Amino acid sequence: MSSSKRKGSGARGSRAKSSSATTTAAAATAAARGPVPAANHDPVPRDAVPGFLELRQFAFEIPGVRAHPVTVFEHHPSGLRVVHVQADGPLCSGLVVVPTTVKSDNGLPHCLEHLLFTGSKAIPHRGFLDTAAMRALSTGTNAWTDSDCTCYNIVTAGSAGLATMLPIFLDHIFVPALRPDQFTTEVYHIDGNGNEQGVVFCEMMAREHTEVDLVDLHVRRAIYGPESTYAYECGGHTPQIRNLTNTAVRAYHGTHYQVHNATVVVVGGRADDAAHVLRALRDAPCLQTRPTGPRTAITTPPHPLATRVASQTIEFPSEEEDVGSITYGWQGPDVSDSRTAVALEVLFRYLQESSSSPLHQVYVESDGAAANDLDFELRHAQHTMFTLALKGVRVFWAG
Repeated sequence: MSSSKRKGSGARGSRAKSSSATTTAAAATAAARGPVPAANHDPVPRDAVPGFLELRQFAFEIPGVRAHPVTVFEHHPSGLRVVHVQADGPLCSGLVVVPTTVKSDNGLPHCLEHLLFTGSKAIPHRGFLDTAAMRALSTGTNAWTDSDCTCYNIVTAGSAGLATMLPIFLDHIFVPALRPDQFTTEVYHIDGNGNEQGVVFCEMMAREHTEVDLVDLHVRRAIYGPESTYAYECGGHTPQIRNLTNTAVRAYHGTHYQVHNATVVVVGGRADDAAHVLRALRDAPCLQTRPTGPRTAITTPPHPLATRVASQTIEFPSEEEDVGSITYGWQGPDVSDSRTAVALEVLFRYLQESSSSPLHQVYVESDGAAANDLDFELRHAQHTMFTLALKGVRVFWAG
């Protein structure tokens, strides 16, 4: 349990939650369960796209909902995994998932994520990706960094645009330019007036002392322990970002951005649409090298379950000294136990999601309410974590 107190004056802010896409988590969970017959859809024929080996087929089985067949392919020679989820509708989405772990708060994966959008060796021009995406009937590209992966996504109208964009996107991801001048602009520098600048540096400077970020980091450290990748701020802390170098970013890319460890999740379209995308990927220049090692999974040992309730007080700058929050955190089920995870999410939604929910009635809507809002989050990680936060709690400052 963590409680927070606002102390002194300062900026107030909030952090956008970073989480892996629902489709990605669901596809990974279903893959672990093994092949299931794909109902009402024809799979991509095994010999339809030379260069791709079909590994398995299965389907999401949700009572009362039409099954969504899933096919997993592996590209040869690169070893890239491609997961296609058949879904009717006009939009197709592509998500590139790269396993990235951290052992400190230096923010290397976050800095690298930013730098990949500044150009590749073949196309060393900032902004090219978004310009090309608009011509492919897309609103643009996006990305986010989490403690165990970095994800890059694009949504297009139809599979043709996705087939055009994915090879270009993969080129930026796996063969980036990573020039020193790009690092200076995007990560950290000191301007002519002596002020610290840099897109990543300024982003994290605005976040790292906020209530939301501080509570989230302390709860993760308490639940996962100091040896876990989940115990660190993947976005980076400014004291460590100051000391980063472009050489360190290049080394991180060389270690973690291995094509054979990455997965592309394509959602939308039917079998012929999947074949169209696979044919576009087959001859992509960045996919023509063989793996330098085996495909490796991210492993982090579960932190021993606590035998008693542990609590700590977290201080952060704010204009209001007597208002804070109380956050309860628990270690959840393994990521492969999707049934238990969904059951927990349904339970907590019933308990706190609306003003008529039981916890809202007790803590928010009652006379002498203890809080002004409740928030629940289930964090999808190798070992899940869920938190319940009471916000706007009146606290006593004893300092």
